[in-house]
Amino acid sequence: MDERMVLSHGEALRLRAGDLVDENLKDIDWWTDKHNRYATAHMIDFIDLDYPLRPEGLRVRDKGASRRKRFLRNVVYGRAPLYLRAVLYYLQRYVLRLGFLDGREGFLWHFLQGFWLFVLMDAKIDEARSYIRAHGVDAFKEHLRERHGVQV
Repeated sequence: MDERMVLSHGEALRLRAGDLVDENLKDIDWWTDKHNRYATAHMIDFIDLDYPLRPEGLRVRDKGASRRKRFLRNVVYGRAPLYLRAVLYYLQRYVLRLGFLDGREGFLWHFLQGFWLFVLMDAKIDEARSYIRAHGVDAFKEHLRERHGVQV
């Protein structure tokens, strides 16, 4: 899932330096619900690589740097073993990139955002692949519509 914003008028500004801080004051239940929906959207994107769910015209076409990011996401990360990739991603964030220096809040952030979310995505991918093997792609599309309200 890649969120892309399209401006219909006005101009885009690009930040060249400094930190971007999202000081969200909503509770953990709100955050969990939001990321559960994100995990479902990511699962659909990854399943779409194995079992085309969307018509070709609805797929994202990339240029420049986003092509490289999509290659890393879909080919390198996408082909890594489920669950192991979540562990490796978490260790990269928390250990190699020194996330442990961020204290208690950093631990929670890196664990939830860098491990739990990625394990959840992998569990949803695993579940979807099992469902497709048992019932077929068309039944899975109907399942997505009924369970998640997603039309593919």
